Amino acid sequence: MPTFLLVDSSIYINGHSQPVNSVAFSTDGRKLFTGSLDGTAILWDAESGEVIHKLGEHKDSAVSVAFSLDGQKLITGYWDGTAILWDAESGEIIHKLREHKKYVYSVVFSQDGRKLITCYRGGTAILWDAESGQVIHKLKEHKDSVVSVAFSLDGRKLITGSFDSTAILWNVESGQVIHKLREHKDSVVSVDFSPDGRKLITGSFDSTAILWNAESGEVIHKLREHKDSVVSVDFSPNGRKLITGSWDGTSILWDAESGEVIHKIREHKDSVVSVAFSPDGQKLLTGSFDSTVILWDAESGQVICKLREHKDSVTNVAFSPDGRRLLTGYRDGTSTISDTETGQKICQTPTPFYSLDHFNHYDILVWFVLVCLLIFFPFTSVFDKGRYLYLRKPNRYLSIYDLPGIEKWIG
Repeated sequence: MPTFLLVDSSIYINGHSQPVNSVAFSTDGRKLFTGSLDGTAILWDAESGEVIHKLGEHKDSAVSVAFSLDGQKLITGYWDGTAILWDAESGEIIHKLREHKKYVYSVVFSQDGRKLITCYRGGTAILWDAESGQVIHKLKEHKDSVVSVAFSLDGRKLITGSFDSTAILWNVESGQVIHKLREHKDSVVSVDFSPDGRKLITGSFDSTAILWNAESGEVIHKLREHKDSVVSVDFSPNGRKLITGSWDGTSILWDAESGEVIHKIREHKDSVVSVAFSPDGQKLLTGSFDSTVILWDAESGQVICKLREHKDSVTNVAFSPDGRRLLTGYRDGTSTISDTETGQKICQTPTPFYSLDHFNHYDILVWFVLVCLLIFFPFTSVFDKGRYLYLRKPNRYLSIYDLPGIEKWIG
């Protein structure tokens, strides 16, 4: 369920201090992993909400996180161009993956956990050996940033979506292009395989989603009901349905065979940025910039419950592997776990001291310096009667009158 989403280390030891960009459950549902703009990734106990490990290695944003299928490894991708492979048990670094130059947008493990893929701004995706940390293939066919990626369930193929308006289907073993998918007219920001690997879905800024035949590379259906960018897509577990989320504020449930609309979901009042099917395919989850998360009945299209715990935008949603809990990431840096049946909040990560909506420490520092300067210059003559400023060598002294226009400050 890859989703495109558009600072320094955090303040609190027990929570993020900036928006949560990416969330993931472990396969057994006992742990969850969150990545944030504050440069940290946190591994949590999904039952208690307690921090297991805070992985604060970076001073730049953690924009994508993932678990290996066996739950033993974690991967984080950062805006400074690095990806880090972690041991989930100890929280120690296994490998630092440094081949990218900047902005790792997406990180994904293969189903067997032996390979992983990282995508970055320069138009390259890199396939890595998860055991050795060595590069297997550099996938360089895209001409702009690669922002979304998915492996097929059998691990033999992968699909990448890019700002260059194309999606590319790759052979994992050889690193060769199988098909270049060129029907979109704008950035391809969300991609997914059907469970059987025979179909692909791509979502684009051109307001369409396209269903493709993964064998032939031919278009099966163009899904045109949205009026704005399609930024999140997901297949149902049986592959018969798919859901799309759009900046037009709607989510649409589609028949994957006919391409017909099953339900158009209009309850949100702002962009829908993340969508997901429950593991049994009976429920849908949508998250929006209107600060709500809605749980839907996939058969009737009726609302089961609305989660309104927050005043800030939702950035990511996910079901636990057993479908009993919902995970939500918010722009204010918090995450919540809720019960699927009742919609009641089970636990929430601590609210940060500041977020992007408030002053951070850089803003405070700038204001402090400006205030000091405003106080300093008008009263320079009080403590420096010669009106000289002391500087380091080679210019030990500088007459303050050498500064243009300074007379109006010191009189």
